[in-house]
Amino acid sequence: MIAVVLAGCAAALVWSTDLLGLIFHADIQSILELAKGNITLLLAITTILMIIQNLFTIIPLLLLISINISLFGFVYGFLWSWVSSIVGAVAAFYMIRGGFQRFILKRMSANLLEKIERNSFQAVFIGRIFPMVPTSLVNAAAGISSVPIGKFITSTMAGNFIYFFALSLIPFGLASDSISTYGAAVIVFILLAGYWYYRKRVKKRRAAVSSKSQPGTGSTPAICNASEHLD
Repeated sequence: MIAVVLAGCAAALVWSTDLLGLIFHADIQSILELAKGNITLLLAITTILMIIQNLFTIIPLLLLISINISLFGFVYGFLWSWVSSIVGAVAAFYMIRGGFQRFILKRMSANLLEKIERNSFQAVFIGRIFPMVPTSLVNAAAGISSVPIGKFITSTMAGNFIYFFALSLIPFGLASDSISTYGAAVIVFILLAGYWYYRKRVKKRRAAVSSKSQPGTGSTPAICNASEHLD
């Protein structure tokens, strides 16, 4: 409840100023003048905007990343976009789980929730790296389910790092929108293929270990051979 109140106050602060208009127009100079060169204030403002983006997805993610890169440079802008996105995702996660979980659970398919909970890391990770999946939807699905916060954070960190890096290349001039999207898709495909291969190898090893550890499987042939020699 406290987190919801804080988010409401933060959103009201952003809307009560001309900041929202400056952001949508990407007016970096005016944003700097509004913050009066205060780095702490700029970091706070961009974090608030990322929390709002994670709750409602009304601000384009590429726009926020572009603003951060314009304010802090490519490396620090990318890293701060990534870090603030994790903060925003965790804030949205707890707001949804604390305030809306019971309400939404009554109206959501049990099969869908079971799939999300059974493959929590993969579900959140794939949701983070695919552009067509809204950020707020991923947070909402994880928040209302019983996905552990640890898996939610690690999958968000991994997925957002890949996706944000691809998006960061666009405002920096190293890629166009379409090239960056295709590049991200190729990286995602390679990672998923590698993960699938890794899971397959792990399952085979576990099956081999479990078959060897079954009682009587290892000692029976030796006992039979010994009895034959005695006969």
